[in-house]
Amino acid sequence: MARQTTRREFLAVTAAGAMAAAAPLRARQAKAPLYKISLAQWSINQPLRKGTLQHLDFAKIARGVGIDAIEYVNQFFMDKATDAAYLAEMNTRAKGEGVTQVLIMCDREGNLGDPDTAKRRTAVENHYKWVTAAKTLPATRFASMPTALARRRSSRSWWPMACISCACSPTRMASTSSSRTTVA
Repeated sequence: MARQTTRREFLAVTAAGAMAAAAPLRARQAKAPLYKISLAQWSINQPLRKGTLQHLDFAKIARGVGIDAIEYVNQFFMDKATDAAYLAEMNTRAKGEGVTQVLIMCDREGNLGDPDTAKRRTAVENHYKWVTAAKTLPATRFASMPTALARRRSSRSWWPMACISCACSPTRMASTSSSRTTVA
C-alpha cells in the first residue's frame, strides 16, 4: 500500500516548487534597473577641456560606466553643429556603444530671455543650428542654458531660459513677453 502524503509534506513540496518556478522571474527583475539615468557631458568637462578625453569618445565613456544615455554640451563641439560628417560620426559611435543620445545643452549662443527684441532674435537664430543638430543626432531635445548675466538678474527674469527644452524645427521662434518665455 502506498504511503499517504501529509499536509505538511504537501505544503513543503508545493512551496519549494513555487520558489523554483519563480527564481528566473526574480532573476530578471533583479537585473532590471530601478530607473534609467543619463550622463551629462558637463560631468567630464575638465578632462575634455584639457584634452585628456575627446568629445567623440563620450558614448564609449558612458557605456564604460554602465550608462546607456548621454547628454551633450555644445561647447565641446561648437564648430561642428553643421558638420554632417562629424554628426554622422557621433551617431555611429553612440549606436556602436548602444547609447541613446537624449539632449544637447546649449550655451554661449545668446540670451533667449533678453528684453531687447533684436538681441533675443539673434539668440534664437543662433540656436537654429542646434535644433537641426538635435534632429540629426536623434537627440530629440535641446536645452538652452542661461548666461551669467541672466543669472545675476532676479530669478523671475532668467528661470524660463533654463527651462527651455524643445523638439522643434528651426523655423519656430522663441519670444518673451514680460517674464514668460514661449515658443511660437
